[in-house]
Amino acid sequence: MRSTTVRLWRWRRNPLRRRSDVVEAWLTAVALLLVLIAAPFTGFITGSALDASAARQRADIHRVTAVLQRDAPILPATAGQANSSRVQAPVRWSAYDGTVHTGTTLVTQGLRAGTPVTVWAGHAARLVPPPPSPAQGMALAVTGGIGAATGVCLLVMTACGLIRVELDRLRMDEWDREWADKGPRWSHGRK
Repeated sequence: MRSTTVRLWRWRRNPLRRRSDVVEAWLTAVALLLVLIAAPFTGFITGSALDASAARQRADIHRVTAVLQRDAPILPATAGQANSSRVQAPVRWSAYDGTVHTGTTLVTQGLRAGTPVTVWAGHAARLVPPPPSPAQGMALAVTGGIGAATGVCLLVMTACGLIRVELDRLRMDEWDREWADKGPRWSHGRK
């Protein structure tokens, strides 16, 4: 019971309580509400938006079989670097409406011209990176949601810290003024 009384002293009527103590108590209450309500809500909204974006990408991008136009080069490994197994090469593919398109994509080194390769194309018949899988989309959504919720918590804690620093400065100024007024009266009789 005593610890609860000590924690809530800023809310009780008390001759030693200052306006800055009440402001700090309300600041703590509002910060706690923001952390408990706004942070999870922001995380949920952000995660949902990222998941919807990944689902939209999966719907807008489709797999196409393209034909390699030229032999894919074989690059020599350079000293100190790993040899990448994929290189840029030109490909040709037909869209659903029968139009023929060309572009450049990453393919395995050493493939011969005429080899079929799988590419990903958007609605504008442009080559794009593969869309995130459902698992990758969920991982992105969870990570983004946690990051957004953490960001809200950090923002609230930083704002509270800055406000508390200002409240402490105001309390010290008030204390200095009171000490300048009352201090000489106390020390006057002690010589």
